[in-house]
Amino acid sequence: MKRKGNIQVFLLFILMIFTLILIGYKSKNHTDKSSLQRRINETQVRRKPKELESFAEATTEEWIDIDQRSLFFQLLEEKAQIMLDYEFSYGNARATIQREIDGNRQSNCASYISYVLQDMEIIPKGRMFYCNRDVTLKGTAAKKLMKEKDFEILYPDDTVENVAFEPGDIVGIAGKKWQHTMVFVGYREDGRMLWYSGGNDATMRDSKQFSPKKLGVVRRITCYENKHCIMILRWKEPDKIVQYKKKNP
Repeated sequence: MKRKGNIQVFLLFILMIFTLILIGYKSKNHTDKSSLQRRINETQVRRKPKELESFAEATTEEWIDIDQRSLFFQLLEEKAQIMLDYEFSYGNARATIQREIDGNRQSNCASYISYVLQDMEIIPKGRMFYCNRDVTLKGTAAKKLMKEKDFEILYPDDTVENVAFEPGDIVGIAGKKWQHTMVFVGYREDGRMLWYSGGNDATMRDSKQFSPKKLGVVRRITCYENKHCIMILRWKEPDKIVQYKKKNP
């Protein structure tokens, strides 16, 4: 009986030792994990200013107040620079500039302007338009523009040099087998007209790529001046202040 009691005491002693060892192991393991996590957090804090600073700056956005006409001109220049950076050529264009960057990298006179109006939320993303030689608006954004919410649509039916344009006018010119859509910017001191254009030979180099001296550059294009003006989309409120989310470089 006494021997049996001694065995029970010994087993109880062994169990207590084992329990203490297990508790100590768990405590150490938890401490090690906490210490490791703390070091990871400290390392991330130290690395952030050095490794992530440029990325954070590149994606910084701010809302700016700007009038519609100034924003229109600004985005025409920005879209032109994107096309030049990605070596766009003249041709049939997809519904958004991003799809073209990922695809054939082509644009034309009307898609160039459509991409800008998409960014301004005048027309929905993926919708485009152009001024057709039958004196109508064509394309997936035509119906929205025809509602004349943002633009007044005029039909001059005269040569370009005889029309009184206003800065920011989207102008359609045409012949029997062609049409062209462009943007009037203003007049030079000598009275000559200045334009933004993403059109065919007026903006291309010999390589068929757009020329940095022509695309997104305010300039006189003499070949337009004797052409027939069929349509003008004129801003109803060009000086209206809008908010635009600008990405800082």
